[in-house]
Amino acid sequence: MPSLPSAKRLGHSHWMADILKLDARALCNVGGELYAVDDVCTHAWASLSEGVLVGAQLECPLHGGCFDVRTGAADGGIVTEDLRRFAVRVDGAEVSVSLSGD
Repeated sequence: MPSLPSAKRLGHSHWMADILKLDARALCNVGGELYAVDDVCTHAWASLSEGVLVGAQLECPLHGGCFDVRTGAADGGIVTEDLRRFAVRVDGAEVSVSLSGD
């Protein structure tokens, strides 16, 4: 993976939780793989980092809509619009999250 321009960097101890709020992103740990998506639900203003992560499914705490954090795809419930994803790179104890989404 090429170097991530304009990336946020976290130390290793910060990403042991399932979901971590990072600015306007939710950083999700799915079986040791890290994925970053928009933290705001596409249906209504709700912080997804306050939701529940079951496997790769991130459930919005407001209306229960689900997203696949690996792809950003709206994946059930009331949501129909996908989330933006952000590149994540792990280099030893450093985690970098891109500031621009795809």
